[in-house]
Amino acid sequence: MPYVKPGVQESHVNRRLTNVSVAFLQDSEDFVADKLFLPLPTEDKSNTYVVYPTGTFSRDSMELRAPGDESAGTTYEHSDDTFNCEVWALHVDVADQKRANTDAPLNEDRDATHRLTEAAMIRRERDMINTFFKTGVWTFEAHGVAAASASSSFDPASRGNDDTPKWSDSASDPIPFIRKLRRSMQRKTGRRPNVLALGPTAWDTLLDHPDIIARLDRGQTTGPAMAMKDAVSALFELDDILVMEGVYNKAAEGADDNVDFINDDDGLLVYRPASAGLYTPAAAYTFMWTGYLGSVQNGMEISKIRAPLRKSDRIEIESAWDYKLIAADLGCFLSAIG
Repeated sequence: MPYVKPGVQESHVNRRLTNVSVAFLQDSEDFVADKLFLPLPTEDKSNTYVVYPTGTFSRDSMELRAPGDESAGTTYEHSDDTFNCEVWALHVDVADQKRANTDAPLNEDRDATHRLTEAAMIRRERDMINTFFKTGVWTFEAHGVAAASASSSFDPASRGNDDTPKWSDSASDPIPFIRKLRRSMQRKTGRRPNVLALGPTAWDTLLDHPDIIARLDRGQTTGPAMAMKDAVSALFELDDILVMEGVYNKAAEGADDNVDFINDDDGLLVYRPASAGLYTPAAAYTFMWTGYLGSVQNGMEISKIRAPLRKSDRIEIESAWDYKLIAADLGCFLSAIG
């Protein structure tokens, strides 16, 4: 057996560092589904709820009453709508042998939990976007186009006149535009939309819009003002602006990554009540089947299930929800607005 004089490499054996690893985990704040539409716990998987027509309680029906006459009479109507919470699930199996032979900083149970939690957040966000961020859902729509193609008589309730200049176009004027949308919805429902959700490209474009900068720059800086969400929300008279910064990998496992934003430059302007309750209108609710999963955090339950014949633990996540349109009159879809 030959002997060698130890050098730098021969004096060291590479091993994993225990204080650093690289994983592209996302912040839960990048996902807005549970913030845009309030979670509504339900004991049952499916059920009905009462819906009154939009104008039922805003009708002026009082009449003068002559001496000795009966009072004028009125009526009201209601109907039932339904929801149905579907159960979604995913698991990772962790074999005892693999866990026992795993060196730090790897932790099979922790890795599985991260993988499953992120998958659940992505699924729920995509389901919400596929349900609500499209044409034909809401009473009001606005479609971003080049200024030259925009309708001069923009009407968000008319599919023939709902084209508006993109915010990237210098001819656009986002503040009066949002104000007009809010007034159009208020005129029809008595409720002013109070929450705006935007894809990151739409938000970035709005952030840099000269009209926004001009409204915020009051001489306190020598350069452009920094337009932040709270300040822009105040300009629009909104309670909240949600920026949808979640991403997902469109590629199947084993294929080259194809990562992109879940939503890029679409938006949604809605009315969100402070809390759900009787006689409380809302654009939409997220029905959560707590009767099955219980009141788990974020509506997601993670379980460890022993598989003794396989000498493994199954780490499993479940969630049961239904994103349900409640009032189409309380939302406006902003298509390609950035």
